[in-house]
Amino acid sequence: MMSPMTNWPATSQIVGPDGSTYTVLLVPRRPSIFGALSLPGISLMILCIALVVSAFASWWLAQHLSAPIRRIQEGARALASENLDARGGAGLRVSAGFEDRKDELAVLARDFDAMADGLIANRAAVTRLLRDISHELRSPLARMRLAVGLARRPAADAGRQLDRLEREIERLDELISQVLKLARLNGTDAPFEREAFDLGEMLDEIVHDANFEGAAKGCMVSIAGGAAGDAVNGNRELLRSAVENVLRNAVRYSPPGTPVEVAVERSGGGLAIWIRDRGPGVPPADLESIFEPFFRVAESRDRDTGGEGIGLAITSQVMRAHGGSAKAGNRAGGGLEVRLALPPAGSPA
Repeated sequence: MMSPMTNWPATSQIVGPDGSTYTVLLVPRRPSIFGALSLPGISLMILCIALVVSAFASWWLAQHLSAPIRRIQEGARALASENLDARGGAGLRVSAGFEDRKDELAVLARDFDAMADGLIANRAAVTRLLRDISHELRSPLARMRLAVGLARRPAADAGRQLDRLEREIERLDELISQVLKLARLNGTDAPFEREAFDLGEMLDEIVHDANFEGAAKGCMVSIAGGAAGDAVNGNRELLRSAVENVLRNAVRYSPPGTPVEVAVERSGGGLAIWIRDRGPGVPPADLESIFEPFFRVAESRDRDTGGEGIGLAITSQVMRAHGGSAKAGNRAGGGLEVRLALPPAGSPA
C-alpha cells in the first residue's frame, strides 16, 4: 500500500545531525480571491483600507466615464422633443465642464454641441426664410388688390390698372421661379446635367446683355483677361444665371457713367471670375450675409432699391454645387468685388 505522502512530488531529502531523514514536499497553495492580501502577514485593517480605496477609485472612474454619456443622453432627448435650447439640463451645453478633457467622450460631447448649434441655425434660417417669403408674396398681392379696387371705381382708368396687375403678376411669377430654383439647388433631387463648354463664349454673351441694360445710365461693362478657350464642366444655364445675377447687381448699384469690370483669373488649375463695380459697397459685417436668401443691405424693402434679395443666394448655391465658391469684398477705391471660383475642369463637385 502506497503512503499518501507519495502523492506529492518530492524535491530532495535532508539528513539531520541525529541521522533523521527529512523529505521536502511541494504542496500547491489554495487560491484566494484577495490575492496577496490574504497572506498571514497582512492585517485585517490593511485589507479594509485597500477595499475602501478600490471602491472609491471604481466609483470615481464610473462617474468620470458616465457623466458625458448622461449629458449626451439628455441632449438627445431635448433634440428629439425639438427643445434645442435645453441641452444638458438647465440650458447648459453638453460639453460644459469638459473643455480640458481630451478623451473620446469629451470629443463626442463637443461634436454633439456643434451638431445642435447647426440644427438651431438651420431652424432659425428656415423660420426667417418662411417669414421673408410670406412678406415678398404679400407685397405684390397687396398691390394687386389695390389695383383691383381702383379699377372698380367709377370712371377709373381700367387699362392702367390692368397694366399694373400684369406687372405684379410677372413679379410674382419671377419670385416663385427663383424660390423654386433655390429649393432645387438646396434639395436632394437628382444631380443636374453637366457639359463641357467655353467659358469665354458664355461671358461674352452675359457682358453683351449687361451692356444693353447699362447703356441707359452710361455704365460700360468690359472683360479683362479673356477666357476664350477655357473649358468648364458644369451646367451652362445655372452658371450663366450665377454670373448674371452678380453682374446685374453691379450695373444696378453703379453710379451713372462708371465702368463695371469682369476679369478672369487662372489659379491652381481652376478659374476665378471677378466682377468689380464702383457702387456704394457693402458694410463689412454684411459681406457674407448678402449670399443669404432675401437679405438686402438697405433696410427699405421697396422693390426700387433692389431685387428680391434671392439672386446672390442662387449664385452661392450654384457655385457650391459646382465645387466652387462665391465671396464678396469691398474695393480699396470704393465699390464691391465678387469672386466666383470654379475648380479645375476634371474635379468632382
